[in-house]
Amino acid sequence: MFQNETQEPSPRFTLVLPSFYSFHPEFRKFIIDKTNIKSYLLNMKYVKNRQKQILEMLNESEKVLVSELSTHFGVSEMTLRRDLDILAQKGVIKRIRGGAVKINQGSYEMPFEMRYEKNYEVKSRIAQRAASMVRDGETVLIDTGTTALAVAEELKERNLTILTSSLRVAWLLCDRPNINLIVLGGIVRAGERSLVGDIFENVYDDFFPDTFIMGIGGIDAENGFTEFNVEDAKIKKKAIKASDRTIVIADESKIGKTAFAKVASIEDIDTLITNRPQDLGKINTLREKDLTVVIV
Repeated sequence: MFQNETQEPSPRFTLVLPSFYSFHPEFRKFIIDKTNIKSYLLNMKYVKNRQKQILEMLNESEKVLVSELSTHFGVSEMTLRRDLDILAQKGVIKRIRGGAVKINQGSYEMPFEMRYEKNYEVKSRIAQRAASMVRDGETVLIDTGTTALAVAEELKERNLTILTSSLRVAWLLCDRPNINLIVLGGIVRAGERSLVGDIFENVYDDFFPDTFIMGIGGIDAENGFTEFNVEDAKIKKKAIKASDRTIVIADESKIGKTAFAKVASIEDIDTLITNRPQDLGKINTLREKDLTVVIV
């Protein structure tokens, strides 16, 4: 209680939990400084952005040094070592003396949150083009992944039946009266918030979508379309066979790359929507294999 009830209260509040917590002293009362919370959240956002930039730098150079990172970000070398240790614990980089190197593994995929904002403007253009190719009244299967989520955003005002194994897509569309939403069951894959497993694979014995909007890990003229996760690859193979047409949505960074598990040959896919790569020769090679490539 304040000694002078007319004065302004301090920027703190008290949270008292329900009585069933009262027996435990740690749960009786929490005093949280709102100023500290705001500062903490801003700091955490900056840390995550810095770690994301480190990963992007590694994608370009394949090696980073603590001393160079410290100069680039204007923070201490101790802070950067901590960042690298956290990323190494997540399995996204490999620590070396004085820095870190990129993990070149076809089975490794960057976490969803770190991929989401990467090439966002490009993904938005790809999503808009993909949505323009879908006709009202269609049954559309929407894949998991960041670009697929952007397509769902573009389609949310349309009159469609949408099937998905993405909990993120399902959450986006679940309250839309114009969307007949079918969520395909399975086991939740943490992080991706997608559903996988044998239960899910069997749905393609009964469902035959008009259009499959498919994300992909890698596209190579010889190795075809590949994915990082074996279960994802198995599901996508069945979805391609069940669907009348398959539209692959992928930015140009996926072209020329091969991930771990094969999904389909180039000839099995109807259309690829991507942005213009620096090397148009890769696009021409895909077109020579009768793949329709749309550049946005």
